[in-house]
Amino acid sequence: MNSADRQEFFETVAAMGLMHGCKLDAPELRLWFELFAQTWTLAEFREAAAYLLQTSRWMPKPAEFFELREGATPDPAKAWGTVIDHARGTWRQSRTCGDPIADSVVQTLGGWFALAMSTERDLAFRRREFVDTYRDFAERDQVVNALPDLRTNANGSARLGRPTSAGASTFSPTPGGERRRIAANRRATSGSDPTGDA
Repeated sequence: MNSADRQEFFETVAAMGLMHGCKLDAPELRLWFELFAQTWTLAEFREAAAYLLQTSRWMPKPAEFFELREGATPDPAKAWGTVIDHARGTWRQSRTCGDPIADSVVQTLGGWFALAMSTERDLAFRRREFVDTYRDFAERDQVVNALPDLRTNANGSARLGRPTSAGASTFSPTPGGERRRIAANRRATSGSDPTGDA
């Protein structure tokens, strides 16, 4: 949210309070705005407010909004069902099931072909592995998305293997390759020769 959303945000919170029989004063409204302004859009907040108004008997606390948002984390068991349906159906036409996290996990487990060719007995083991890996990937994505400054270097280029604007990854899987990339970045930024032969 930005300052242009402030008044509408105040009106939404004040209306929630009035519906629950309490009137929030200006300092309380400002505190609410400060809590949500950095990580929520106005549309997200209003959607959560509408849901909480339908399900809460008392004025929702900010913590309830954040808990609701965390509860929106994808369900690994549901994702497994989607993956199995896709593996038994259209995986040859489309290498994606519509869930980017599930697609990444499937690739980690050997790909769509390996999953589609698994026996029922193998699928029981793969399910456990899928659920655990899916949770790890979903948590990683939440952390990366919650801390956007960790996704880029000071110069704005991508880190941790994320694609750059040109589409190429800055991560090199080989230790020597990584050292060469770091040395090249140092040369480019300092203008000096890393061997010390300046």
